[in-house]
Amino acid sequence: MTGSHGLDLFGPARLAFNYFLGHVDRRTGRPFMWTYLLTDPPKLAHDAWDTVEELGRYLEALVPLRVMTASDEGRDLELALRDKLVAQQKEDGLIYRPQTSYSAHVADVYDQGSAMLGLAACCLAADDPVCAEAIDRDVATLSELARWDGDDYARFDHVAVQDGRPLARYDGQVLETDNPEAPDAVWLGRLIRPLFQYARASGREEPLVLARALSRDIALRSGGYGEDGSFSRAREGEDAVWTVGHFHSRTNTVAGILRLARHTGDDDLLEWGERVFRWALAHGTRFGWYPEFIGRRDIETEGCETCGVVDMLDAAIALAKSGRDDCWEIADRIWRNQVLENQLRDISWVRSTRTLPDTETESFDGVPERARGGFAGWSGPNDLISDFRDPYFSALDPTQDHRRSLMGCCASSGAKGLYLAWHEALTSTEGGVSVNLPVSRDSDKATVRCREPNEGRLEITMKHPGNLTVRVPGGPDRADVTVERDGTPVDVSWRGDFVELAGLDAGARVVVRYPLEEHTETVTVGGRDFTTPVDYRVTWRGNTVIAVDPPGRHCPLYRRETDARNAPAAEPPVGPVPPNEFDY
Repeated sequence: MTGSHGLDLFGPARLAFNYFLGHVDRRTGRPFMWTYLLTDPPKLAHDAWDTVEELGRYLEALVPLRVMTASDEGRDLELALRDKLVAQQKEDGLIYRPQTSYSAHVADVYDQGSAMLGLAACCLAADDPVCAEAIDRDVATLSELARWDGDDYARFDHVAVQDGRPLARYDGQVLETDNPEAPDAVWLGRLIRPLFQYARASGREEPLVLARALSRDIALRSGGYGEDGSFSRAREGEDAVWTVGHFHSRTNTVAGILRLARHTGDDDLLEWGERVFRWALAHGTRFGWYPEFIGRRDIETEGCETCGVVDMLDAAIALAKSGRDDCWEIADRIWRNQVLENQLRDISWVRSTRTLPDTETESFDGVPERARGGFAGWSGPNDLISDFRDPYFSALDPTQDHRRSLMGCCASSGAKGLYLAWHEALTSTEGGVSVNLPVSRDSDKATVRCREPNEGRLEITMKHPGNLTVRVPGGPDRADVTVERDGTPVDVSWRGDFVELAGLDAGARVVVRYPLEEHTETVTVGGRDFTTPVDYRVTWRGNTVIAVDPPGRHCPLYRRETDARNAPAAEPPVGPVPPNEFDY
């Protein structure tokens, strides 16, 4: 969201509530997974993912959004989703999908990770004994279900439990093939991040032990990644586990392992995770667009899930906080570009010429307005909806365009991305604060205003006496950077890309000015493992992409030069001071 004041995180966070509040089925209380904006009329559709995965993912999004905006918006929905998840936990401790026309009554192992993401978020934000008890029971059962090799390695040999029986596949829904690689250990790496989060929130050892054992098995034994960090793929002529090369599941697992490695001081896992991260980084664009699959033969030039974008943001921040300072720059380019641009704001292009009554599995009522604030599930580098058709969705109905527009998981990841950028932009240090990302925001430590992309200027007002470090974006020549303290130019010391000021008083105002280079480059998408390379002209101002040409056909992205020209002058919005900010 761009105006003459620069980029804004608070506005997108407020808008995201609209999506979540509008995407819960009024009859069942379950979220809708799919949003189709190219069908006529546009529609929301249920899927088996709605029954546990989306309950947890919506909860994971609503908690940080509420903290970030210092509001009670969405609180009633948050509690309802929490209670529904807990009600679906059975005597064995696992959280089950209910039997519906679109889901089988099973406890999916992947779902347990998604459910715990939401429940752990509640525990991180505040003491929540209901969520803590549910996670404790789930972790105990998962620890028994896993196959252990000593204390250091653990793996799940099954994808689900049904009627007390572990299953490798269920009810005709082929989650894994019968080849020896199934089930996909990396796919089930979804569990690592929430296990680690809950261990940190509760101080309990058992979830940390399981998270570490799963991480070591995936990194060192599973074969899910190559020695160079590459995503493993099918051999020629062989049907693969469908998740092989799936960007989000690969990078989500790596981000979780990196967070865990930093917390536990495991340098081997940290180095392994960095290798995978940098390989994945080379297979997308510098502004944060990444393909949904890599190595899946004939459908490589396709859309981008917001989930994968935010995974890369998460991993970049984890590495930056582990001393890889260049990753702050990578994180900056990701959040201010593809994360923000993947949010649906303009709905004027959505076509609807008829109405239909809602059914058990679909809703048609006011879909465009209900979709505002969601995040793309299938974006192109220049469009909210990619022009490349997924054969699965194309086969749903030949008379309608069923390209997925938004997905519930991507909306949740988008909200998480907003929080990560906002939270990690301004952090406490020993004796002061550090501005790591150029983000306008307020806190009890300092107020930060950023003028990018219109001007390279950061303004920081200290709320307590202490030291200040500020990362200067773009790596400019130090001679081109100026720093003022209370209106007076001052000399500063440098540590890498950070300027350092010591002994500031409460109320001190520091202004850092730096150049924003503007240039245009040609970016090729689909030129590595893909089948049909496509060139885009990308115009940058500093770390911000302000235009991508040619423009998209449906909902063009990166029209920021026009947005900034037409917006009225305004102070960068900083939002409220959060009462209970937590480390994600």
